[in-house]
Amino acid sequence: MLNLDQCRKLIGADETVTDEELEQIREQVYMLANIVISDYINQSLSNDEFSNNFENFIRPLPPKKQRELKRRTVSIAESENLSLDEAERIVITKHIAQQRD
Repeated sequence: MLNLDQCRKLIGADETVTDEELEQIREQVYMLANIVISDYINQSLSNDEFSNNFENFIRPLPPKKQRELKRRTVSIAESENLSLDEAERIVITKHIAQQRD
């Protein structure tokens, strides 16, 4: 998450907003980004493309994290009676949300 100093640099020195206002703006930007990413994941990709993207998504992560996300995907698919593609979408969406916090 960007700290307030980083946010101030992004909005420019001419803008005068309080820390509270800046925190609200930052939170709204993160919420919007989460919506856009979730929408992209859930609607823009076909199942085959998404599976390839799941592998591409986890590839840069450390091997331990890759294994964790793959195990979580299988666990969610089994416990929720979902397809692997659906479980991958859930895992990626949750991972992105956690990185945001």
